[in-house]
Amino acid sequence: MRGATEENIPSASCCYFHSGLCADQIEDAAPGEQQGPCTCNQLFSFACSKVHILIAFPDYVDPDIFYAVIRIFLSGWKDNPAMPMGLIYEGISKEPLKYSGGSAAQSSVLHAFDEFLGIHHSEESADFLYRMRDYMPPSHKAFIEEIHSAPSLRDFILSSGHGHCLTAYNQCLEALAELRSYHITVVTRYLVTAAAIARSRRLDHLPGPPQALEDRGTGGTAVLSFLKNVRDKTLETTLHPSG
Repeated sequence: MRGATEENIPSASCCYFHSGLCADQIEDAAPGEQQGPCTCNQLFSFACSKVHILIAFPDYVDPDIFYAVIRIFLSGWKDNPAMPMGLIYEGISKEPLKYSGGSAAQSSVLHAFDEFLGIHHSEESADFLYRMRDYMPPSHKAFIEEIHSAPSLRDFILSSGHGHCLTAYNQCLEALAELRSYHITVVTRYLVTAAAIARSRRLDHLPGPPQALEDRGTGGTAVLSFLKNVRDKTLETTLHPSG
């Protein structure tokens, strides 16, 4: 990577940059030389910081408003039962176009973590996640694909025998799974519970979202089953010491 420094690498890629340095340092170490904690721990710390950002979400967004008003405009017109034919862009296309709504699956950081840690999702989940990359800035998508084509960190740790890096790797997985578990908690509050409350209260002061959207995330997935599957596949990637 020509001219690669922490300053000119996008923040989403800094952990990958540091972890590459970690692998180089291990390979250059003299036989038997003890290394300091693998800089994969920086990835762990970064993932944890995302949890703290999400924790503040309920302080600023009312679940009733999000469910009944905001979510409708985030839902898009692909995989949206309320708009099965898509949306006609007058002056652009005579045929309806279909685009997914905003989704956490469009986060470059989460995809970078998955590729970097070697997490393999189920076929259905992976198909959706790969499609969401088309909504990222091209440079972000290219960066994720570069991580995918790079040597496998997971394979390196398995073959290296460095127990401290195996521990750090597993901590990264735990942090990412924690983030995904909290995402499930947020979705449950803002979608599942909010839907139940809306049905029971019949919130007259708010417009009602189409019933077809009740169990759908803004990206169009059956949201809870998708999120739980992605979280469980993250945990299944955990490495265990040989012997």
